[in-house]
Amino acid sequence: MDPQSPPVASGRRARRSSGWSLLAATCALPLLLGCLKLTTLTSAPAARLSLQVTFDGALVPSAMTVISVYINLDSQPAILGAGQRLTCNGVLVRRPDTNAQGYGFPEGTVTVPRQPPGGRYIFVYTDERGRQTTVVVPAPLMDFAITSPAASARVPIPRRVDRGPTAATPTPGQPRPPELADAPLTVRYTVPYPADSLTVEPNSTIEDAVVATAQGACKEGAPPECLQVQSDGYPSNGVVNATGEATVADTQLPYGVGFENLAPGPGSIDVKMYVMRYVPATGFASFFVFFRDDASIPVTWESA
Repeated sequence: MDPQSPPVASGRRARRSSGWSLLAATCALPLLLGCLKLTTLTSAPAARLSLQVTFDGALVPSAMTVISVYINLDSQPAILGAGQRLTCNGVLVRRPDTNAQGYGFPEGTVTVPRQPPGGRYIFVYTDERGRQTTVVVPAPLMDFAITSPAASARVPIPRRVDRGPTAATPTPGQPRPPELADAPLTVRYTVPYPADSLTVEPNSTIEDAVVATAQGACKEGAPPECLQVQSDGYPSNGVVNATGEATVADTQLPYGVGFENLAPGPGSIDVKMYVMRYVPATGFASFFVFFRDDASIPVTWESA
């Protein structure tokens, strides 16, 4: 799953998103060329609609939150017609521009003030007959931020755990022998939605993803090819709950693109957070929310 491209909500279980990911991967042409039929709704009771709602700027301190809404009707992308409307906190969700050329799914957008901890994002859908369906999405309980290392800290560059004799050093880009793995770097962060803080639809899958990355100047080569140290936020089963701690390691990376190529000096530690949930839809076929934000701190790398 591409973390920048949220899974499309087509049913009640988050695991169904994998089918949509495959579909998206095979759609090499714009929607208008027939990969999927785009429907403009005329009659659209909430019970037939699946909504995927993406939040940018809701997890971190910011003045505004940008929300994108993708609508699915009977497994086909759809846009609201003249007879329907969707609002968030009283602000109308704008319909997508169907005349725009491009790839991907049509999404309506709305920008609203970011809700503080304890706040709410209230979505109200009104169909062509005036019937209303409301979904309340709680704001995060706390801001997403990196807590350790501290901002502007001097951080020792991780070095080999096994400092004993080794075989010949491999050519950069070749597989890394286990004895040339560097010690991992532990990064701690706040969890905006602690376990059980966001009510989910019964029998749905809960997913979080956290990807931490070490950035800095490289001894050889030019970024980003010279440095690829980051945590793996997507384990084999695709499900992980944010714990407040991520490990950045180069154990599985080719030799030459790990900590051994990180030069002392200015750098940064970056953490990407993704929160994915099916929430009680209160009349919709499904209502999937996807929060995504980045936190970053400057650091100074030091030779260990």
